[in-house]
Amino acid sequence: MNILIIDDIQEIREGLHKLLSSHGHTADIATNGKESIIRIKLKKYDIAFVDMILPDTNGVNLMKKINVLSPSTFLILTYDKLDENLRIKLGEFMKAGGHFHFLEKPFSENEIIRAIESRKTY
Repeated sequence: MNILIIDDIQEIREGLHKLLSSHGHTADIATNGKESIIRIKLKKYDIAFVDMILPDTNGVNLMKKINVLSPSTFLILTYDKLDENLRIKLGEFMKAGGHFHFLEKPFSENEIIRAIESRKTY
C-alpha cells in the first residue's frame, strides 16, 4: 500500500516509516499540511496518517482537504489529547461524510497494524 505519514515530529515520522516499510508498504513523509497537500496531488495514497497538531494547520482541517482531493484515501488521525473543541470539529467532519480511524499517541506496532487493517472495513 502507498501510505503518507504527516507529522512534524521527526522521531514519529521515522519510526512509522521504518515500521511500515518493514511490512512491505511504500511510505512517504510530509512535515506539515502544505507539503502533504502537494504530495496528495502528485500521488495516490491508500492511507494517510494525519497528526492532529501541525505547524500550519490542524488535523481536522487537513483531513477535510485530503477527503476532497482524494476521497478514497483512508485517514488515520494521530493525537496526544483531544479537547472538546476538536471533538466537535471531528463530529462535524463525520456528519459531512468523512471517515477516519483514531490512533492515540504513544501507539504500539500492533495498534498501527490494526489501524491499517481497519481500512478493509472502510
